[in-house]
Amino acid sequence: EYMGHTSISIAMADNNVELELLKNEVSAQGQIVRGLKDAGAAKEEIDAAVAKLLELKKKYTAAGGVEEKKDASKDKKKDAGAAGAAGESKGNSEREAAKEARRRAREAQASGGSAAEAPTALMRALIASSPFGKYQLVRSEPEALTGRVFTSIKALSAVAKDSVVHVRGYVQNAMSTTKKRCFVHLREGLYTVQALVQTETEGVTTDMVKFTSGIPKESIVDVEAVVSTPPDPITGCTLQTVELIVRRIYVVNACIGELPFQLADASQPNTGDDDQAVTEAAHAAASAAAAAEGRVYSQVGQEIRLNNRWIDLRTRANQGIFRLQSVAVQAFRSFLLGEGFVEIHTPKLVATASEGGAGVFKVNYFDRHVYLAQSPQLYKQMAICSGLQRVFEIGPVFRAENSNTNRHLTEFTGLDMEMEFKEDYREVLDVIGRMFIAIFDELGKPEWDELRAAVNEQHPFEPLQYPRETLILEWPEAMEILAQSGHEFTDPLGRLADMDTPTEKKLGRLVKEKYGTDFYIINRFPTHIRPFYTMPSPVTPPGGQPGEGLYSNSYDVFLRGQEIVSGAQRIHDPELLLRRAAELKVDLTPIQAYVDSFSKGAPPHAGCGCGMERLIMLYLGLTNIRKTTFFPRDPVRVTP
Repeated sequence: EYMGHTSISIAMADNNVELELLKNEVSAQGQIVRGLKDAGAAKEEIDAAVAKLLELKKKYTAAGGVEEKKDASKDKKKDAGAAGAAGESKGNSEREAAKEARRRAREAQASGGSAAEAPTALMRALIASSPFGKYQLVRSEPEALTGRVFTSIKALSAVAKDSVVHVRGYVQNAMSTTKKRCFVHLREGLYTVQALVQTETEGVTTDMVKFTSGIPKESIVDVEAVVSTPPDPITGCTLQTVELIVRRIYVVNACIGELPFQLADASQPNTGDDDQAVTEAAHAAASAAAAAEGRVYSQVGQEIRLNNRWIDLRTRANQGIFRLQSVAVQAFRSFLLGEGFVEIHTPKLVATASEGGAGVFKVNYFDRHVYLAQSPQLYKQMAICSGLQRVFEIGPVFRAENSNTNRHLTEFTGLDMEMEFKEDYREVLDVIGRMFIAIFDELGKPEWDELRAAVNEQHPFEPLQYPRETLILEWPEAMEILAQSGHEFTDPLGRLADMDTPTEKKLGRLVKEKYGTDFYIINRFPTHIRPFYTMPSPVTPPGGQPGEGLYSNSYDVFLRGQEIVSGAQRIHDPELLLRRAAELKVDLTPIQAYVDSFSKGAPPHAGCGCGMERLIMLYLGLTNIRKTTFFPRDPVRVTP
């Protein structure tokens, strides 16, 4: 993209491309003149071809081109050597390609210029011979290169009026109003622009208009056009004050067959409570728009979206979601690097179900079984024992949990961090709190307004509310907030029982009402609901039930009432670690190296792990994690 270029550099680039195209046209017309002479054509036909050649040469020199002088002495040589032969062979191939392109163009005009019968050739030959057509398969052939400079659709707003640009994009829609005019909406990423193909433009024929109107939706095209300002804003495109007056249009790659669904249908706003239910107003508008196209509006369900995910990802909302996801990941990485962390990459094949749960995938490994890692937890701790002090990882996590819910996946991307601390694990809590504030701050920057707006158009959400200093609630304090709301603790463990999803959401609403924040941390979870490597707390938090080891130095981070992070101080003493593993019946024999790593000098340390997809889902107020997963994996889906 050439977004940073000045208008002067854009004009210079366009002038160079224009010169190259004129030079190609002069060369092609020269070949026609020579061919007519060699064939003994009628004088009138030759004179007309020569006149056109002279006119093209005049345009070329007027645009700043320098006409090459013919070396007569070289023409008299019969033996040009191997290099000359190679050059002649290349020239012949280009001349043949140009002749073939012109022949197909004449055939297309004779047949009415349908898309199926449009001229086809390598890029350079086709551009030199016809203002429209289909490229042959782009295979990066040197003889097909044109040297054109392309402008992104997003950057068109900064291009001066009357500039000539080259643009590539998807055909979102093509509609001819008459035989002499066709409107095309071109899309590139989040941005769309209207292009006008009309016979009022020099060189544009009714055949070219017909060809354009027949290009299937979602085909990729190149256009050469003049930038203009429409008399009225174009409300159907993101660029409302720019219109492209097309001089040339070529199909790069056509959409084959029927689309499984229309992107317009897949982009309708939902109710906000349900990602699958569109609003009544959106349903009415979509039905009217579909009727104008001669079809019936069809609501696009989740299964057909995911079965054709590469098409579903083309909607503006999905473009916004995954670009914001990239922003969040980079913010995570940048913050931790700025805090002195080292990025690491840990194994995903492990010898045991290391966290003591049943939710692991067993895989064949030569003559034995191994497992897919539930997290990089153990290796993060070993990294701390290696003296790296502060580490993080961005990588895949696998959970063999048969949970067909809106918030669970069997594979997701983990954002993990681990660090040593000096005296109190709450030093780590401070880093975690500041880390998320940095991520939220980055996501909320004005430069990402268009991305958030693209999501909000289809999936309305309220801006995230969070304080500059992270709210930290002790577990007993959180349980008391629930109790004061009339919540009944039906589990036999009472206030020591883990929270289920409805209880988490209820607490989130209560915290929002009391503290005005969507983001908070709950500290000191009951020990019995945490992994074996979690450090038991030596103290009972205020309001907690008395009893040694009932609570732990562990914490969860919540966003909009749902957990996004689980973390804790880890046990760094081998004897205590073995005792806790025995209590939870976890066999540590296969990971003896992990246990041994704490016997040769291990600093106190803590950390956390966050699911990237869930983080973005909750930040954007979405209700299904599959919307923030590129190609979701759950208990029933492993394709595409």
